[in-house]
Amino acid sequence: MVVAGMASSSSNETVAKGNMWDLDQKLDQNMDEEAGRIQGMYREKKSSSMAIMLLAFQSLGVVFGDLGTSPLYVFYNTFPHGIRHQDDVIGALSLIIYSLTLIALLKYVAIVLRANDNGQGKRCLYSSGTFALYSLLCRHANIKTIANQHRSDEELTTYSRGTFEEHTVAGNVKCWLESHSINKNAILFLVLIGTCLMIGDGILTPAISAYIMQNPEHVADAFYRSIPGTTVVIDMIVTTLLMILIMLMVWRSNLILVIVFAGLTLSVELTYFSSVILKVDQGGWVPLVVAATVLLIMYVWHYGTIKRYEFEMHSKVSMAWILGLGPSLGLVRVPGLGFVYTELASGVPHIFSHLITNLPAIHSVVVFVCIKFLPVYTVPLEERVLVRRIGPKDFHMFRCVARYGYQDLHRRDDDFEKMLFDSISAFVRLESLMDYSDSVDLSLDLGEDQSTTTSIDLHLTDGTESIEQHKFNTTSISEEDELEFLNRCRDAGVVHILGNTITRARRDSGFLKKIAIDYIHSFLRKICTENSVMLNIPHESMLNVGQIFYV
Repeated sequence: MVVAGMASSSSNETVAKGNMWDLDQKLDQNMDEEAGRIQGMYREKKSSSMAIMLLAFQSLGVVFGDLGTSPLYVFYNTFPHGIRHQDDVIGALSLIIYSLTLIALLKYVAIVLRANDNGQGKRCLYSSGTFALYSLLCRHANIKTIANQHRSDEELTTYSRGTFEEHTVAGNVKCWLESHSINKNAILFLVLIGTCLMIGDGILTPAISAYIMQNPEHVADAFYRSIPGTTVVIDMIVTTLLMILIMLMVWRSNLILVIVFAGLTLSVELTYFSSVILKVDQGGWVPLVVAATVLLIMYVWHYGTIKRYEFEMHSKVSMAWILGLGPSLGLVRVPGLGFVYTELASGVPHIFSHLITNLPAIHSVVVFVCIKFLPVYTVPLEERVLVRRIGPKDFHMFRCVARYGYQDLHRRDDDFEKMLFDSISAFVRLESLMDYSDSVDLSLDLGEDQSTTTSIDLHLTDGTESIEQHKFNTTSISEEDELEFLNRCRDAGVVHILGNTITRARRDSGFLKKIAIDYIHSFLRKICTENSVMLNIPHESMLNVGQIFYV
């Protein structure tokens, strides 16, 4: 910013401005090369035969609960005018059993369960299966509504996607999904509907038992009165629609097969839906209302999160401005290690500029920490944290990106602070080793004699990659100094700087947006788990920076 502010008509200053602009663009990337040169060799563990048998035994409850009792739901009302012949009973029961068996066996077992996310598609009979299907679509098409993903994320061992050719069915479907934001929101809406419907159905399951206990006179027709068909059938239709997209874009199936699959499944499921829709006014509206409430909460939370992310993206500080301040950043560098948490994977967050503007002092080592979730079911521990350096070494600034999958959970016993510090230390060692290796290669090219020998052995143990350095006769002094400096800063004290932000709708916003942001989203943020609790950050090491975001 200093160079740009002093720009004049001279050619030297124009060149300097261009160089600073290029430097800003390079430093504003998510991760540099050092972060991705060595990756853990993670391998998916295969289930043993005993584990498969145990899972099969556990699934008996699901089979009996869903398929075994389903005929009882509808058999009560199959003959409202009485049974005329015994064969009618056998025919009706056979029709029920065969239709349910064909749906469960052909659609889910033979087709839907093949859409596994590295094995996680086996849960597609449950609500998490919707996210497994959605993660496959997100990896093969850019339909995520929050664009915080970088190309380095695609190098994960659990991240798999295919390439698309132009003028193909898969390529056309991908372009159609990415062309308009309404298509992305429609896919997200389908996924939320499928999840909320299963939640709404599950909430009412304990209430059914309580209802029978309070009304024992309804035991005779208990199954018919507790039909959850409205939510279950709609969820089946949502799964079919998502599977059509996966068959076209992910599996690259023949178009005729996709049409046959869609025609057969939708014809049966729409017939089911036309039947259960008659139960809406007889109690079937209750799970729909519960599902609609959960859907509203999820969508408002997602909408507010997008608006907060967009605000941070537009208000982030240029990296050139930080570099123009010099190694001290124009501040008093106090001993200690400061972790600044942000949702941005690139650039300097607005919380940092807000902090140094009101408090012109910062720690000797500053680390920008970004926690983001990727469309994969898990991220191996060996590949969880990416580290890069911001600016020259004397700035002592780093960026850490902690990546998680949709099934990765923060546990109270996780030492997140230690994981970040160990990753930074490993990055410093690796960076010093690479700098030394590059200098040796350059000296060899110039014909200089080198007496130092370096040997690095890579060992693969239990699917992970460990680096052991056996011989390294010449130790980098700068590496020892920086590691010692990092340890001294950690001993001096670690401070976690988090943003205590309040989101408000702008004055010119519509009525619905003000209700969603100012009331619903604000209430959800108050009752949700704070980042300090999720990351197990001690209160004595936490510093909250208050801000107001007008979105």
